[in-house]
Amino acid sequence: MTVSRRHFLAASAGATATLTGLGWPGLSNSAPLPAELKPGQPYRGVEISVLVPSAAQFRAQQQRLADFEALTGIKVNYRYVPFRNLLDKITIAAVSNTVDYDVVTYLDAWGPSLAPYLAPLDEVMGGVGPDLSSYPKVFQQAVRYDNVTYGVPVRGLGQLLFYRKDLFRQMGVEPPTTWQQIIAMAPQMRRQFGLPAIAMNYGQGNGAQNVFDWLNILWSMGGDVTSPDGGVRLNDAIGVDSMTFYIDLLKRYDVAAPGSVEFEEGDKVNSMAQGNSAMVMVWFWAYPVLVGARSRLKASQVGFVPVPRMAGGRDASIAVAMPFSITRMSTKKAAAAEFLKWVSSPELEIATSTDKTNPTNSDVVVTHTGSFTNAAVNQANGFLQQEGIRSLASARTLPQLHAWPHVAAILETTISTLATTNQNVKSSLDAAAMQIDRLLRRSGDRRG
Repeated sequence: MTVSRRHFLAASAGATATLTGLGWPGLSNSAPLPAELKPGQPYRGVEISVLVPSAAQFRAQQQRLADFEALTGIKVNYRYVPFRNLLDKITIAAVSNTVDYDVVTYLDAWGPSLAPYLAPLDEVMGGVGPDLSSYPKVFQQAVRYDNVTYGVPVRGLGQLLFYRKDLFRQMGVEPPTTWQQIIAMAPQMRRQFGLPAIAMNYGQGNGAQNVFDWLNILWSMGGDVTSPDGGVRLNDAIGVDSMTFYIDLLKRYDVAAPGSVEFEEGDKVNSMAQGNSAMVMVWFWAYPVLVGARSRLKASQVGFVPVPRMAGGRDASIAVAMPFSITRMSTKKAAAAEFLKWVSSPELEIATSTDKTNPTNSDVVVTHTGSFTNAAVNQANGFLQQEGIRSLASARTLPQLHAWPHVAAILETTISTLATTNQNVKSSLDAAAMQIDRLLRRSGDRRG
């Protein structure tokens, strides 16, 4: 069953009544249901459990679950867990073979290692998986492993460089396009405003968040974590130079905010929001925080551009998706598939990204290409999505390795150690490469 909405949109274009909060046309006995939900409520009374981390987007969805229940008779329970515990929760359920959750969301890079626990959607949906053609290519890639579709990209994020428009205007400079430009402008930023140029996050213990900025630099320089055959190359000359540069932003060039040595992503966003840094490179979700009620900044002070590249290097950024997938152990797969259709619909994400009535549930996240260019979505979010779709054009997913969660943990520790000690970069990466090589051989990611 293809999750196409063209038939629904064409058939209901003239209707005017709406369901609460969604702007979906009113339904008659002859009109098809939204998102090609099955008519007649065949799963009425079924109750499913969905595991999600805390995020405004998911809270906004939860507010609208009554609409889904009214359409299908299916009751959905969101079960929240801190992001840092999400992988452990899923892994425990998988190892114990228990039906704790019918639907889970997860970082796409965990997908290859979680695939044995997830139900291929082609099988669940009657031989034809969801239609992914309405998503940017990088999000399509993020939910498929070994040519099998395991989820739909309900949450997806790219990176942007957020900067203080007011300060840059006073300095008479344009926002930087390279890391070298950031280094060059940092002394003037400190002299004129007493601010560090950029808040970064080198801290450990937060889901390997400190790896992301280094990957941007590594990829921009033409390097990579592994070679096509799965061999380790993060400790080659480019890998060493990229890591040296990344650490030098903190230690040598005096570019990074002092707290960056232990910051996690939320900390570096708050550093800019509280007026303590002039820039931050982070995911789309940060914009409501930077201009929200708890920030010292107004929307007129915050700009955003694609992430910087290395001088002479290629454009490179990361896109991450958090697919919604059905667990293999679920005994309610058919009802869960109905939920996936609804929760992945463009109508829902347009509603949640444009509704600003409750700041705690206000989010900017959309994943359909059409939603990124939607006028109402952009008007409600300072035209962030218009810039975001440009960023996604050159974005890559995190490495799709079965061992990636463990590889990322090794890199996270290595980066934190280099940031807090005087250890040698080359020897540290050599040690990390040895551990990672053993992991890749055991996991089957290395084919040579």
